[in-house]
Amino acid sequence: MAFHSSDPTILNDALELLDEWGHKARSIEAIVSVAVHEEPGKDRGLVIEGMVLLGGDSIPVSYADDDGAPLYDCGRCGDNGCEHVLLLLCRYFGVKLGGLTGLYDSKKDPAKRHKPETVTVTAKGRGASVGFSAQVAARLGRSLAPEEVSYANEVETLYRRNANSPNVAPNAFDPFLKPNPLPAWELVELWPNCPRSVWEAWFYLSVFLRHRGVAIPEFLSAVTSEAEVSELLGEWQQKQALRHWEAGLDGLLEAMERHTVRPRVGVRLLFGKDAARLQIKQEGASAWATMSDRQFLDTAALCETGQIEVTEGERFLLGALSPHTVSAFIPYGRSDSRERLGRLLLNPVLEEEIVMPSGLPVRRSNRRLEWRLTRESPEKAEYFLELAFEDGERPPVALFHAGGMVNCYVSEDAVYRTAPLLKLDPSAPVRIPAAGLLSGRAVQLLSGLGVALPEEIQGKVLRLEPTVHLQCRLEERSGEERVCIRALAHVGEGGQQVYVENGWMTIQEGPADQDRIVVVEDYRLRLTPGILRGIGVNRYRVQDEYWDRLIGKRFPEEFSAWLQEVPAGFVVDLEGDLASLRSAVISGTLKVEVSEAAPDWFDLHVALSLSDTELTQDEIKLLLEAKGK
Repeated sequence: MAFHSSDPTILNDALELLDEWGHKARSIEAIVSVAVHEEPGKDRGLVIEGMVLLGGDSIPVSYADDDGAPLYDCGRCGDNGCEHVLLLLCRYFGVKLGGLTGLYDSKKDPAKRHKPETVTVTAKGRGASVGFSAQVAARLGRSLAPEEVSYANEVETLYRRNANSPNVAPNAFDPFLKPNPLPAWELVELWPNCPRSVWEAWFYLSVFLRHRGVAIPEFLSAVTSEAEVSELLGEWQQKQALRHWEAGLDGLLEAMERHTVRPRVGVRLLFGKDAARLQIKQEGASAWATMSDRQFLDTAALCETGQIEVTEGERFLLGALSPHTVSAFIPYGRSDSRERLGRLLLNPVLEEEIVMPSGLPVRRSNRRLEWRLTRESPEKAEYFLELAFEDGERPPVALFHAGGMVNCYVSEDAVYRTAPLLKLDPSAPVRIPAAGLLSGRAVQLLSGLGVALPEEIQGKVLRLEPTVHLQCRLEERSGEERVCIRALAHVGEGGQQVYVENGWMTIQEGPADQDRIVVVEDYRLRLTPGILRGIGVNRYRVQDEYWDRLIGKRFPEEFSAWLQEVPAGFVVDLEGDLASLRSAVISGTLKVEVSEAAPDWFDLHVALSLSDTELTQDEIKLLLEAKGK
C-alpha cells in the first residue's frame, strides 16, 4: 500500500496516547483487528476502525483525523482517548507499543507495514458498503436482492474489521452461523496471510463455512470459482481440512470407546419383610450386593447416558424409581411407595428383575381377591368385611397392599389383583355392626366394592335415580348480558338437591320411611359439573343458587350445540328468549317492491313470507293493528 499523507499526523497522535496511556496498554493482553477507509470531503483524512477483544468482551474503537484534530471513540472509555485506541493505532502501524517510538526516531516509512484494503465511502455515508456487493452483482449480471446485499455487507464487515489479524473472534461469524454460533472461547485462524482484498477474504470464509457444514448462499456460490479458491488456498485448504478431521477424531474415539467398552451391570429389586431393596451385581462378581444410595444414583445416571450395559427390564426399573426417590431402600410404610412398588410388581416387562423374599422371581397370580360380607351366625349382631378368593379361601399373609389406581395384594411369593381397596386395611376383617348396614351410604359403599348384600338388607333397599333439571334464563345487569343456569335434582317424592359451589346440597328431604333403606344413585349428579363446564358457566351466585357467564355474539350457536350434547336423564328448562333456540329453524322469503309515487319519491313495500308458520288470531290482530310499523 502507498504511504498515506495522514500517517505522520496519526503517528504523532499515537505517541501522545503512548505517553498518557502506555502504562495501561502494556498490562493488557488483547487481540486487535483493524479496518481503514477514507471519508469524503476536504477536512477528513483516514478513518481507522477496529475491535479490541479483551477477555470475553469485544470493544469497538475508532480514530479519525479531523483537519489535524484527533477524534477518538471507544465503546468502553468514550471519546477522550484511552489504552484501547492506542492498541488500535499500534495495529494500524503494524508494530508493538515500543515500535511507535522507533518509527518516529528512524523516520521509518510506515508504508512498509501491511494495511488492509482501503475502501472509499461515497456520500451515502460511512455505513454504506458498496464494494463487495457491487462486485458480486457485476459478476452475476443482475441486481442483488435485499437479503443478498445484507449477506455481502456482512462479508465485507468481517474483512474490514479483521484483515490484519489471523485470529478472528468467534462473534464475527455470528451472521453466517445462525442459529448455532461458535463458543465464546473459540478463536478461529481464518487465513494464513492477511487477505489483500475482500474477495480473498470471502474465499477463506467460504472454505471455513464448508468445513463447518454450512451451506454457501446460491448467489455467492455461482460467482465463487473453485479454480480461484484452489489456486489461493490449495495447501491451506488441505491443512484446514486435516485440522478439522483431527479435531473431531478425539470425540469420535471417545464415543466409540463408550459404545464398545461398557461394563455389564445387573440390577434387581429384592422384596423383604419390611422393605424393598435395590441390589447390584458388577461385571465379574459372583454374588449380588445391596446398593448404597450413592450407587443407586450413579447407576441410574450411567444407565441413562448409556455408559453401562443393562437389560431392558433393568433400564425400566431404574427409570421408574430414580425420578421419585434418592434411596435404594424403599420401606412399605408410605402409601405412594406401596403404589409405586405395586405397579412394578404387576408390570409384565419385569421378570428376573424382581425377586420375592423366597428368592424366586415374582409370581403374578391369576386368582383375584374380592370383598365379601360374612356373619358368624344369624344370632350375631355384626358382620365382617374381608378379602377372599372366589372359592372363599382367605389369602396368605401380606407383605403389603396397595390401593389407589393399583389395587394389589402382595404376599411372600405372589402378587394378586384385588377389588378396590380404597382406604380399607385388608390384613384383618373389618367389623361392621348390623345397624351400620341400615343406611343408604353404607349400601352405596358396599355396592361400589362389589359386595353382595345379605337378603334381609337387600329386601329393604330402595334405589332412586334423581332427575336433574337445568333451569336456564338470560339476564341483563349493568349493561352486560349473562346466561344463568340452576341445577336442581329431584330425588324420589319431594326430595330436592341443588348444585352449589361445594357440590350438591340437600334443600328438601323426601318423606322418611323407617322400613326402607334409600340409596340415591348419584351417576347423574356426578355428571352435572362437567355439563355446566361445557357451556362455560363458572361463577356461582349464592343469593339465588345460579351459575352464570357473560355471553357474546356466538352464544346462540354455542348454546344450541350444548343442548344437543346434554345426556338423557337431564331436563333443560328454557325461559324467555332461550326457548326459541330449541325451536326449528324458521325459513321464509323477503319480497321488496318499489313504485314511483311522485317525482323523486318512491313507495317501498316489504313482504315477509314464512313457510310452515301458523299465526294465532291474537297474533294476526296485533299485526293488523301495527299497520306495517
